[in-house]
Amino acid sequence: MKELIYLDTSFLHSFLAQHNEGLPMSKSTEHQESESKTLTKGTSSTKIHEGSVELSSGELKLMGLIETPSAKGRYRLTNNRMNNGSTALTQLDAGKEIISKQLHDNALHEFENYLIENSLLVNQNEGDEAEPGTFLNIRGTFSIVSLDYLMSISNSETIMPVFQHVMNEELETTISQIAATSDPKKGTIINRLRTESKKEMENQKTLFEKIEKIMNFISTLLPTKTFIRIGNYLCPVKDEYLREGTKELTFKYGTNSNIQINVLGKFTRVYDNIVSPPSEETDSQSMANTINTFSDLANNLIGDISLVKKGDIIVSPIAIYFE
Repeated sequence: MKELIYLDTSFLHSFLAQHNEGLPMSKSTEHQESESKTLTKGTSSTKIHEGSVELSSGELKLMGLIETPSAKGRYRLTNNRMNNGSTALTQLDAGKEIISKQLHDNALHEFENYLIENSLLVNQNEGDEAEPGTFLNIRGTFSIVSLDYLMSISNSETIMPVFQHVMNEELETTISQIAATSDPKKGTIINRLRTESKKEMENQKTLFEKIEKIMNFISTLLPTKTFIRIGNYLCPVKDEYLREGTKELTFKYGTNSNIQINVLGKFTRVYDNIVSPPSEETDSQSMANTINTFSDLANNLIGDISLVKKGDIIVSPIAIYFE
């Protein structure tokens, strides 16, 4: 069973739409049971009343047109009556159950089978021989790099009040100890400590502000603020496809975890730098120098925080999960 923490549903939707000539959103299974009972009751009766009468027509002459002989006839009078009653009872018991299942998780299974059946999936131990555009199956211990997390711990507005509070407490403790002594120069020492402490806090504030600016600058260069690394495989993660937030993941697994994780993704390139050097067709030499300077600066800054290094295999993840 896969415990998914990341799933690129847009990619899977595209796969399903092409593979199934349309995008099915769900599958439904319908089960129905029915029972029918019919009860009929009826009564029937016939009553006949019969009597007879004898008539004689005698002779009848009419204007020479009709002449009948004398005749006798017997007629039977019958009265029939029938009563019939019928009662019908029909009972229908039906149960209907519809089971609807979202296709996202199952689509991953279909996509994996498609890759395997068409020999398009390369396992991790063969990754060094893979070419860009290859789908890789990677497994190993992992680390999480979150620019949001790094930016939050270097935010001068949030970190400086805490830093000042800690430094002030330490300063006041030291001053109390010095004030309790009989050193005649303790007043001068205390004033010097206060001045040095104030200067140190200003230096720290300047440092945090610089780090914050650097992190903001780096975040404008990178495609995302969250990365998962497995060895020399680096996966840029889109936050909208994470099933858990980066803070939650960092808290649960730490920045480095000994737990094995699986990544199914597409090998896009081997990293060399964040900013490509200018081409030979660049007309302006000054523009080329500016781009080179900017490229060196950006690559050095990214290298300083150990986010990505030259030779890393960049993998665009489709699914990240524990198994």
